[in-house]
Amino acid sequence: MAADSHGSGGFLPPEPSGPEPDLGRRPEPPAAPPPPPARGYEPPAHAQPGWQQPQQPPQPQAWNTPNPAGPDNGPAVLGFSLSLSSLGLLLISAGLSTLLSVGLAIPGMLQSRKGTQRVQAGVTSRNAGLANAGWILGIIALVLSALATIFWIVIAIVVATDDEARREFEDELDRQRNSSMSVLLVVARLVGSALL
Repeated sequence: MAADSHGSGGFLPPEPSGPEPDLGRRPEPPAAPPPPPARGYEPPAHAQPGWQQPQQPPQPQAWNTPNPAGPDNGPAVLGFSLSLSSLGLLLISAGLSTLLSVGLAIPGMLQSRKGTQRVQAGVTSRNAGLANAGWILGIIALVLSALATIFWIVIAIVVATDDEARREFEDELDRQRNSSMSVLLVVARLVGSALL
């Protein structure tokens, strides 16, 4: 055996001489897969026994996808937040924060109204419900603030003018100095006695 020029000692296959021979017709390319069956598809009658229809992936549901509704409605969100804070602060403090609650409710109502006007003008359609809720919560906070102010003024007048009510109030405060609920009960009892 003779070694080739590379020194590997192997043989190379002979090169074909001339064009490739015609061996008859060429094989057809593979057929494209059939389209997926429609719903309610029945397999053909000539299908083999045991053949199962292939599982189709679930079709995506056409849910209501949020579409961009224009620019954001910041005044509506701000108005709702201010009005909700006003009402929450008023309820948590049992009406003692009426000045602060009014100071939050009025800007909350103004911003909510501005948000509603933006929706009505067609600038945006976002947060229209928040704007309405902010307006309503602002009104509720203002009304409750007015009632709480009247309530605390009546209590102050009763305690200042009635000696018996003042002594009862001071005695009750001395007995239960640590309980804020007891203070509210004393106040309620004083209002009840003043109204009767």
